[in-house]
Amino acid sequence: MPFVRARHAVARAPERNVVAGSSFGGLAAMFTGLSHPELFGNVVSQSGSFWWHPACCGKEEDETDEDRPLNAGPDADMGWLIEQYALRPKAPLNIFMNVGRWEGSLMLIPNRMMHHVLRAKGYDVAYREYTGGHDIVQWRATLPGALEATIGQSRE
Repeated sequence: MPFVRARHAVARAPERNVVAGSSFGGLAAMFTGLSHPELFGNVVSQSGSFWWHPACCGKEEDETDEDRPLNAGPDADMGWLIEQYALRPKAPLNIFMNVGRWEGSLMLIPNRMMHHVLRAKGYDVAYREYTGGHDIVQWRATLPGALEATIGQSRE
């Protein structure tokens, strides 16, 4: 943020700043919000990859594609960030999440789980499921509503 603030007019108040992303970027945005609520008070996660866990994606020499969790289906280590939100103290965040009903259970179920954990923790979260898949056309179409839900005009 010091680099960005030196070059651009970026608000210092976290409630005026949004971190956003789609797919793995949605996971990264949610992690950034949890890790740095002093910088970002608003998080937008579009089709967040909440199935991810730290050991999922490093391919060992003797590992085949079938051994990797993404290809092998759900496993016990899935949902690392969901667990982090469940275990850590509630952060001062406004969160928007969406996911497509056609994205399959590997995306849909973890997003629903994250939504339930956030609500149970008392987060201000807007959650939407749209009729569509895992693609930029859907995310582009829903981004304006996501920004309005987090930093909308009533919060200026």
